[in-house]
Amino acid sequence: MSTLKEATNFTEQHLKDLLQHLQTKGTEDTELTSAQLVEEIASVFKPFINHEEV
Repeated sequence: MSTLKEATNFTEQHLKDLLQHLQTKGTEDTELTSAQLVEEIASVFKPFINHEEV
């Protein structure tokens, strides 16, 4: 089993829901930039990123 699956129940459906939400948000808010959307996606994934030094 992968470490990610052990760490969370984040599913493909969660990802689809997130992307659909961001698509709607980007469509509704004309002042929203692509950089802001990327930042929002990154904030969702931040808890799942391993920050170990390589």
